[in-house]
Amino acid sequence: MSVRVHGKEYSVKKDKLNLMGKGISAISEIEGLENLPDLRVLNLGGVLRKNHITEIKGLDALVNLQELDLGSNRITEIRGLDTLVNLRKLDLSDNPITEIKGLGHLSHLQFLGFSIDASESQFAKIGGLDQSGNSNDPQAAVAYCRERDAPVEAEARKQKEQQAQAAERQLRLEGATDKLAKLVRVSESVKIPYMAKMLGIEEEDLLGRLVDWAEQFGFTIADDVVKFGAGQKEDFIAQLEQEFSSWDKSAQGKDGKV
Repeated sequence: MSVRVHGKEYSVKKDKLNLMGKGISAISEIEGLENLPDLRVLNLGGVLRKNHITEIKGLDALVNLQELDLGSNRITEIRGLDTLVNLRKLDLSDNPITEIKGLGHLSHLQFLGFSIDASESQFAKIGGLDQSGNSNDPQAAVAYCRERDAPVEAEARKQKEQQAQAAERQLRLEGATDKLAKLVRVSESVKIPYMAKMLGIEEEDLLGRLVDWAEQFGFTIADDVVKFGAGQKEDFIAQLEQEFSSWDKSAQGKDGKV
């Protein structure tokens, strides 16, 4: 197995890939890295500043990676390590990193190389650093990050769930308006409670819209029945579909319900 960097090929030897000082400025420049899920050791150290990677990105496929050297680069933020759950050694020394985070998933971490300008309180929480700039207790750093990132991750999960619910709700509304459109086209009148039930909304909310539209589209409302007569059915249907698209988004902003 091998990868290519700037047109030159580099071989994987015994599950190890050494790309130290190869003039890499972004991990995306390493062609074929995504095809190495069994890689155990990756060296991207920027010896003599010949590598100058600024962002940890593009390592997701390396799920069995155990050692990662990113020392002496230009990385400013610890991120992009979520899938590297088997990582045991991580070297981030000599990078302009100012905040300890993004390590919460590394439950097997045994070595953590740092040389960062973080606050003393942060250092205390991760067990401090030795004279070489390595963490005295890598798992303390992992625990610190896990606790620190928990609210952010919970909020991200909540947002994903809300997005999924909104998409499902939108599909339901689109299906409901299609059914109601077919009913309107073949009917002279439709009961408002039935329309509200089809659309999954409150009857009072729907009635308010219908009262506003009655004159515009030439239909009448008698008791709880909409009578279309010679009204402009297609224009009414188009308005209904447009209204419900924006109405659903407005409702989500209030309480997540339609």
